[in-house]
Amino acid sequence: MRITAKRPSREQIARDPRASFTCFRKRSDAYPFDWHTHAEAELTLILSGRGQRFVGDSVAHFTPGDVVLVGPETPHTWAFDAAVTPMEAVVVQVAPAVFIPGPPEFRGVQTLLDRARRGLCATGTVREQTAEDLLDLVACNDPLERFGLLTAILARLAAARTLEPLALAVTEQDQDPRVARLLARLQDDNTVSVADLARQLGMSASAFSRWFRREIGKPCVVYLAELRVGHACEDLLASDRSVVDIAFSSGFRNLANFNRWFRRVKGMSPSEYRKTAETPA
Repeated sequence: MRITAKRPSREQIARDPRASFTCFRKRSDAYPFDWHTHAEAELTLILSGRGQRFVGDSVAHFTPGDVVLVGPETPHTWAFDAAVTPMEAVVVQVAPAVFIPGPPEFRGVQTLLDRARRGLCATGTVREQTAEDLLDLVACNDPLERFGLLTAILARLAAARTLEPLALAVTEQDQDPRVARLLARLQDDNTVSVADLARQLGMSASAFSRWFRREIGKPCVVYLAELRVGHACEDLLASDRSVVDIAFSSGFRNLANFNRWFRRVKGMSPSEYRKTAETPA
């Protein structure tokens, strides 16, 4: 099957003219893979569900409590594990024009939104506090109080030293239109080989490798390994299947390669990851 051209879909966010941003709970039994962009920055708190998070050239596993800020015009999507329902999140969407240009007091927030073009993941106590604040924000009905809460949340994130950049590079707006379809294909079939992908695009293996690195920002073999490790993380948490079984079902052809990539991506072995996840905080 040949991959046809398709750019990230463009989402037009309807805003209430009485408010400068939107904040809502999103709940569903199914979240389709929807690689998209929009003009607004987006702050997301995962309340329930797990799966794979795609931000620019980053792909990573997520679980409840995940807090991520995605900058304006950055392609992204959350692909939930259909076996774990319901899926629920708190989502805040705000246009940069609310803070840019703005008074000097907003300078930190302005810098934060620019940094977020790579995607930023909150960790530690900053993540915990931001999650609590987002729950307060979505429950608040007073417009002025809501804006104050949002400003405080963004100010705290701007001052935090524990925000982890997700993408290796800022995504350019003239990205090849085949990228979105390719990433969706990889989400559907993480066992596909680099040679198969090259053939689907009508390229030689070497030309495809150069194209992929240019468009995504990392080698295809690295991206595939990270994607497969993400799937393995889901299985390690959701089942008691053996590590060997999970390694092969995730697309790795041998256990040694799986263990090597898992440690490179997660900083620990698959068994250690499973044990750590099962240990109460």
